[in-house]
Amino acid sequence: MARTKSFDPAQVLHQAMLLFWREGFRQLSMENLVQKLGVNRYSLYQTFGNKQDFFHQALVLYTDNIFNRMLRPLQEQQGKTAIIAYFRLIQQQLQHDQASAGCMLLNASLNAGQLHEESLNLIKNGLRRQEESLKKALQQAIDNNELSRPRDPLTASRFLASQVHAMVLLRQNAGKKRVHDVLEFMLAELEAW
Repeated sequence: MARTKSFDPAQVLHQAMLLFWREGFRQLSMENLVQKLGVNRYSLYQTFGNKQDFFHQALVLYTDNIFNRMLRPLQEQQGKTAIIAYFRLIQQQLQHDQASAGCMLLNASLNAGQLHEESLNLIKNGLRRQEESLKKALQQAIDNNELSRPRDPLTASRFLASQVHAMVLLRQNAGKKRVHDVLEFMLAELEAW
């Protein structure tokens, strides 16, 4: 007779996502996960596979529930309004305590040499989607004559994506107020575009 699970896999995966997000792939061993999640090793392996597989599932959960949600203003609005709404959402989210862990996709990219190709593709696709969403909004702003001077949408989208990445990294190392102030400056600059 098969044993029934004494834990909720969805809840454990969510907890693992938070751990991987805060502590990183390299820093967490399966033993750490066993201890911190309170689930025995055999059950974790049976349910989630090895550490790489477990991490990938946590990364998918993060991408679906957090990263993609952050892109919504760029997909639901248009032009300059979409870009400003996106940066306002970034500003708001970076005030939460969990934001000190940074972005799980960016953090994971630092461990690229240790990750499966499937996880690397997920990271690359997420960051590419961010850049493409910004580019689309910029092109709409250009088409609608919302910008004070012409800009190359590809270069500008890369610049804006790198600004988001910089803000996320700054939040990991600086206080909420500093990040808020820098983003206020950034938003004022965007308004003047």
